Amino acid sequence: MLNMPKKCTNCGQNFELEPGFYSGALYVSYAIIVLYILPFIILGIRSKGNTFETIIFPILIVTLIIVQPFIMRISRAIWLNFFIHFDKKKSNHDDSNQ
Repeated sequence: MLNMPKKCTNCGQNFELEPGFYSGALYVSYAIIVLYILPFIILGIRSKGNTFETIIFPILIVTLIIVQPFIMRISRAIWLNFFIHFDKKKSNHDDSNQ
């Protein structure tokens, strides 16, 4: 789940650009998690009583634990796309029929 492929299966682009390259994906992951948490915070502010502490916060923690591997993988893919752009000319697929 957390391992990135070494090369693109479509164009052969090397995904291991340099040591520590994916450290920047932490910033992307942080932004995704903030966007994920924001509706829960708004729901907690709008709820009355201690609903946030007893119901919303535990649900938030459990769902964050479950989706964290997906967020890490997506953030690495987004980070990689900031620096490497897909070149249709290098693609192995023949798009002439479309």
